[in-house]
Amino acid sequence: MGSYPTQWLNTVPHVSELISQLVEIDSLKTWSVIVTLFGDLKNDRISGAQVRRLLGNAHIKPEAIRVALHRLKKDGWILVEKEGREALYRLSDIGRRETEAAARDVYRTTPKYAAPPQFVLMPPQIQAGPFLEITKDVVLVPTGQAPPPEGLALQVSGQNIPVWLEHTLLSQRVLSNANRLSAVVTQIMANAYDARDLDQHLLRLLVLHHWRRIALRPESWLHMALLPEGTIANCHQPVSDFLDHSDPIQIS
Repeated sequence: MGSYPTQWLNTVPHVSELISQLVEIDSLKTWSVIVTLFGDLKNDRISGAQVRRLLGNAHIKPEAIRVALHRLKKDGWILVEKEGREALYRLSDIGRRETEAAARDVYRTTPKYAAPPQFVLMPPQIQAGPFLEITKDVVLVPTGQAPPPEGLALQVSGQNIPVWLEHTLLSQRVLSNANRLSAVVTQIMANAYDARDLDQHLLRLLVLHHWRRIALRPESWLHMALLPEGTIANCHQPVSDFLDHSDPIQIS
């Protein structure tokens, strides 16, 4: 793991406590965690035994890992080859393309939209198309995208976004997960901890996984654009700092 600034070297919570807090943020789908792992993996290949060793401390059972790897292989997302008695897994071309596409938002260090999105009033019976529907008559158009020609742009102050609109963008569960993730990452960054490499990698994987589930929602970036000091923005900053000061996963 990368070195931390000396001002972070204070009293340490046990790394197992941090891992438990991350595990408890939301339910972990094994195949999805493995997708996150392959997306951050510095090694070209990883063995099934290495995956089981890493995820074991997150209370993910070997059988669940075996099923998830089989599913990803069947879907053509990973490839498997044998080295002696060990199965080695790597991304397929499809998996690599999808991983690279997702990485643009997952590892983004600055907001996706430089200005707030635009609210557009749509006439009856006109489909919202690719834009986010706020009500049956109003859509949200991201910065830099042309609004529908049939629509009427509305002037909305970002200072008075009502709670109901925030929850139209993102569910209370997503917002709560973002708050919990931010709290754990802030705790990690504020303290030194003595952990073996495997646990350090697991910390990074779990932080990245929870953030990935937020970052791959287009609504998260719209939320950040509307509320630059809101829940998602306040999660994005510490997560970006943590990822910047830790190394990609490399299991020997």
